[in-house]
Amino acid sequence: MKTLTSKQLFGLAFGIMIVSNILVFWGVYQNRSSKPTSVISLTEREMPMRSYYRHHRDLRDRHLKVRTMVHTGVRYKYYKTPLWLDEAKLQTLGYDTQKAKANINDIHRRETTKVCYVALEFDGNTYQEYLASEIERYEQKVTEYNATKHKSFTSYIKYDKRELKRTKEQESRLFVIDASQDYQTLRQKYPKEQYIITQAKIQLRKHYQNKNYHLRGYIMDVMIPNIHLSKSNLKKLKDILKNATKEKKYSLHPKYTITLAFGSRLEPYIVDIKAIKYK
Repeated sequence: MKTLTSKQLFGLAFGIMIVSNILVFWGVYQNRSSKPTSVISLTEREMPMRSYYRHHRDLRDRHLKVRTMVHTGVRYKYYKTPLWLDEAKLQTLGYDTQKAKANINDIHRRETTKVCYVALEFDGNTYQEYLASEIERYEQKVTEYNATKHKSFTSYIKYDKRELKRTKEQESRLFVIDASQDYQTLRQKYPKEQYIITQAKIQLRKHYQNKNYHLRGYIMDVMIPNIHLSKSNLKKLKDILKNATKEKKYSLHPKYTITLAFGSRLEPYIVDIKAIKYK
């Protein structure tokens, strides 16, 4: 067998790199050449440059990630098991729920992941319902505290108050509200202005309720690719954050909006970036 020289290996590697770049640019061209499937304006809450868990993210990072939410109806809101993704809905997504229920205790050991289309709603009814439930939960805690005056409740109430403030001012308002095996089914059901249709990985999970286990769907991953920031867009965002108002009452409010278009491959790209003014 003939061994390639270092020069030939270099040429081969260079050729592979060129072909890969051509395929990437061709994919970008295909995605943007046709009419967008969705156009939507999101804010810093949905596309943050800062992390909740770190004071300041490295602004040299040239990618943004769209942050999505689900309304679970329970306190543990990060479980990603929405109320509407029940057994009946799972059947429409092609799951054999009877077979899954027969082996529900071993469900975590089997591969139950499907890629489906999902609808995302921005600042709509689902977010308002979610916000109302969080406010109700907080008020219930305050009522319990006032009834007992137990000292241990004080720290919980302070924590819940901070969480409610973060929900109102920082959390994403982009919610997963529906799923289907068919793209056109969702596109016809939800207009373009307020909704994004994309893909997500959905998995079967067992959910404990009323002293029994039930099947529920779990949103593993909403498959919106990271959004590349060009040098000019990165500079815009850095300038907006640098020049944002320093007034304390606006410190947690979003500082910018980003208009996204989703192309024929359901991949997003930036159309416009604007600062949000509070004066």
